[in-house]
Amino acid sequence: MDNPKRERLGAILEGLVQRHGLDRARWITVIESLWTETVGEVIAMHSCVMTLTKDGTLVVAVPSSVWAQELQYQKPVIIDIIRKTLPQACVRDVKTRVRAFVMGPRADAAVLQASPYFSTQACVPSTENLRELLDRVQEKYEVAAQIWIGQGLARCTRCQAPTGAGYLLCSVCEQDRHRQS
Repeated sequence: MDNPKRERLGAILEGLVQRHGLDRARWITVIESLWTETVGEVIAMHSCVMTLTKDGTLVVAVPSSVWAQELQYQKPVIIDIIRKTLPQACVRDVKTRVRAFVMGPRADAAVLQASPYFSTQACVPSTENLRELLDRVQEKYEVAAQIWIGQGLARCTRCQAPTGAGYLLCSVCEQDRHRQS
């Protein structure tokens, strides 16, 4: 029987990696490095590998449900490619999580500018449009507040926002009052 003290350092490290689940972290890194080749450049720009669960589920972040659906359509192909390339990773499923904004690992500014799916103008309104937008929001809020008052809500004595009948302060002002006392 071999003496455990004489095991090679590589075997000891491999045992530690497997015992503590670090092999999944290693496979995530490898899958990330091959992601563009696996899913193609366009999908890779709009997705990012998040984790590989113990049961073999690869979790991928996407910016919208449209990209989540696209990845679900591609799931059998993705799993097949990963199994052929990295059978040790044991990927059995691919699930998506929609995140506010996801930029794939290889999406640089020049590629994004050329993409029909990406527009900085849609994300950041100009200052002229911002004032107009704020005015519209205020106007719609006032209309909604009048409807709420008509339905029996009262006005907050501090900020004039609608609040429950019988309450002097809205929930925001009430929390603020508690913090100050």
